[in-house]
Amino acid sequence: MNNTGVSEHQINLKLTDLKIIGRLEYKNDCFLFSSNSNSETQPSDFVDVFLIFKSNRVFYVTVINAEKLQKKWKLAFSETGIMEEFLTGIRYADVALSPDDYSELRLDTEYNPIGLRVVYKDKEVGEITGYFDNNAHLVLEIELDDGSELLIPDVEPFVTSKDKTHCYVTCLDEFPRV
Repeated sequence: MNNTGVSEHQINLKLTDLKIIGRLEYKNDCFLFSSNSNSETQPSDFVDVFLIFKSNRVFYVTVINAEKLQKKWKLAFSETGIMEEFLTGIRYADVALSPDDYSELRLDTEYNPIGLRVVYKDKEVGEITGYFDNNAHLVLEIELDDGSELLIPDVEPFVTSKDKTHCYVTCLDEFPRV
């Protein structure tokens, strides 16, 4: 650690090294965190995160309080200045972890959707045959029962939920088939 409390490894990180785990919005005087559907990360899983704003600014912040709401988490941070960034008109910030923190939480090894049956409009329509991380979110490779294939982002609103055997999707007709 140096005198800023940040490890040298973190100082030398590139933006492309960070693993995005969700989004932060500022609404009704609250910071609201929603997890990427692929990570199912809860704020209780981490303390320090990177906030990546579309204004090309990155904040390294500490979560000091997290309160579960319906689908999101209300967060409080020890740092100031975050609200001001949102007040410039920015709608959201990506929330990311360093590669070390991401691995420590085992987020890179626990999730494997391969083999899940895909459900669309209450019918099984195919199966997840692969996936990859495009550094913003996971992308699911789906083989439909008619033999065609498609790619779908593993984020809401496209993936609404998953259980041990199924992945529930919306908007399937909007994605091109291969």
